[in-house]
Amino acid sequence: ARSVEEFWKRWHISLSTWFRDYLYIPLGGNRHGVLRRYVNLTIIFLVSGIWHGAGWNFMLWGSLHAAFVVVELVYRSRFGKAMIPDFVKMILTFFVVSIAWIFFRTPSTEQSFGIIQLLFGGTDFGVISSSAMNSAEIILSVLLILVLLIIEKMDLRLRLNSTWSFATMSSVVIFVIYLLGVFNQEQFIYFQF
Repeated sequence: ARSVEEFWKRWHISLSTWFRDYLYIPLGGNRHGVLRRYVNLTIIFLVSGIWHGAGWNFMLWGSLHAAFVVVELVYRSRFGKAMIPDFVKMILTFFVVSIAWIFFRTPSTEQSFGIIQLLFGGTDFGVISSSAMNSAEIILSVLLILVLLIIEKMDLRLRLNSTWSFATMSSVVIFVIYLLGVFNQEQFIYFQF
């Protein structure tokens, strides 16, 4: 996605559609002026946060997404379409959405801010250790994301019609999952709600 607005058009489409049809449109949608549209969007994202859990982290998650979308809309209305390359927009979108996911996944706001502090060069913060990922894992993760962006941007079609190419690609994917996967999770995230 090249923007947070585009991200939400693609992410959890059934829930997003439900919020649009049963909350955003009844609130007036974008029919009552620009300011009302921004207020309605903020309400939608705050309710979405509460929908996922009644905690400050979920409220912050919803608030961040509301702020991102409103800032994008304000920027677009003032300056038009930005002449920023698509891959830069994708990286920026990935970055801000990933920051917001920190609030969604951590059990407390203290841990959320601790993780963000670590991401930007801080030291150990409470129960969070900076040894969670070493430098090689971070570099490999960034390189894999860049490779995927290049493949998408260049519209490359991977030919997996031969048994050998399919086996090779499958082995690479399994190796990367084994290398970077998290295997100590007790349960699937949505089973926690």
